[in-house]
Amino acid sequence: RLPVVPQSRLPVVPQSRLPVVPRDRLPVVPRDRLPVVPRDRLPVVPRDRLPVVPRDRLPVVPRDRLPVVPRDRLPVVPRDRLPVVPRDRLPVVPRDRLAEEAIPELEIDVDELLDMPSDDDRGARVKDLLVDCYKPTEDFVSGLLDKIRGMQKLTTPQKK
Repeated sequence: RLPVVPQSRLPVVPQSRLPVVPRDRLPVVPRDRLPVVPRDRLPVVPRDRLPVVPRDRLPVVPRDRLPVVPRDRLPVVPRDRLPVVPRDRLPVVPRDRLAEEAIPELEIDVDELLDMPSDDDRGARVKDLLVDCYKPTEDFVSGLLDKIRGMQKLTTPQKK
C-alpha cells in the first residue's frame, strides 16, 4: 500500500514536463482493485477549465454497438420523492377539450364543377368550399382541377 500524502504536499509539475506514456504501456488495473473515492472528496473542475472537444473530433459509436440497458435495471424513483398533489388542487380540463377535435367532412360535387364553364369558376367554387380549412389549399385545388379537366359528366342510364 502506498502512503496517503496530503494534496498540499505534492509537488506541482508543469504539464509540459509530464512524461507522455503510450496507451498500450499504461498499467491495467482490475475494477475490483480500483480505489473507491467518496463523492464529497472528488475534485471539482470549473466549467471554464474543462477541455473543449470539437464535434467533429468526438468518437462516433454505431447504433448496434450502443449498450442496451434492460428495463428492470433503470433507476427507480422512490414514491416518497415524487410530489404529491391533492385532488382538489389538480387543474380541471373541460370535457370538450379532452375529446379530439372533430375533422369536418367536406363533399365536393364533381358534377357541379363539370357544369361550370371555366377553370377559374371551378377554382373559385372549390376555394369557397375550403374557406374553413387552416392548411394551404392552393396545391389541392390545382391538383383537383387538373384531374377534372380530363373527366366527363356521368349520365344516369335511362330505363327502356
